[in-house]
Amino acid sequence: MFTTVKLSTSLPIGAVVSFNQQTSTWSAAQDASQLIGIVSTAPFEHDGQWLAGVTFAGTCFALASRAIAPEGGGLAIENGAVYVGALAGAGIVAPVAFDQPAPQAGDLVLVFLR
Repeated sequence: MFTTVKLSTSLPIGAVVSFNQQTSTWSAAQDASQLIGIVSTAPFEHDGQWLAGVTFAGTCFALASRAIAPEGGGLAIENGAVYVGALAGAGIVAPVAFDQPAPQAGDLVLVFLR
């Protein structure tokens, strides 16, 4: 499930976003210190504003900022994308599916948001 929110700019599917208090929009997240969501539908322009469906909990695909280890791990965020870091409250990056190559930077990876 997702909800449609206002983005600061057009962001790709899989971008990780957090709320920007100054602009009252969702923009590329730099870390998991705030509520995060993942852009799940293609952004569209409406009345001069960018809107998109953003997932805030559950299973979805996010852009990887780095190569992802086959075993997955704790979800960490940088520059609007995910990588494997320490286990934390934001969620996990799923292990690589059987017989699939390890994802590289820019690939979509399966994540579980909490």
